[in-house]
Amino acid sequence: LNTNRLVRAGDMNIGLQKTGFINAAGRCLVMQARVNNTPLLLVFLDSVGTQSRFADAVRVRDWYEHMPSGEPQAIRRLM
Repeated sequence: LNTNRLVRAGDMNIGLQKTGFINAAGRCLVMQARVNNTPLLLVFLDSVGTQSRFADAVRVRDWYEHMPSGEPQAIRRLM
C-alpha cells in the first residue's frame, strides 16, 4: 500500500513528487504532473498542515481542469 495520498488515489497523473520541511519554508510539496494533457510543475510552500499541501494540489488540479478552453494558453504566455 502506497502511503502517498495523491499516488494512492490514482486520479492524478504524477510524474514526480517530493515532500519536505525546513524552518524557512515550512511544509512543502513539489510535483510534476499532467493535467488536461499539459505538463505542470507545482510548488507549494508553508502549508498549514501535513495534509493541506495535498489538498492544495487537488484544488489546483481541479481549478486547471475546469478552466475555459482559452485560459490555459493565456497562463502559459505569462510564464
